[in-house]
Amino acid sequence: MAYNQTGDKHLLQSYSQWAQSYLLRRIDKNVYVSLITILQHQGYPEKAQRYRHEAAVFFPTDVRFTPSTDMTTTLSSKDRR
Repeated sequence: MAYNQTGDKHLLQSYSQWAQSYLLRRIDKNVYVSLITILQHQGYPEKAQRYRHEAAVFFPTDVRFTPSTDMTTTLSSKDRR
């Protein structure tokens, strides 16, 4: 993600808006992971939890969506892109 190189918070906001719109039409576990991480970083834990719960319904065996999982420590380098 370009944010990692620039630190530009507008990039996170733009991605967050895009991802929320995208997830209305598609189901993508990597988009869920990125969005949840961004929402947590931006200080929206309730919204992140709502998306985490939604993702857990779609991907019940993915440990990244279990309630006790810290999204920032479970992402592989591939998932962070």
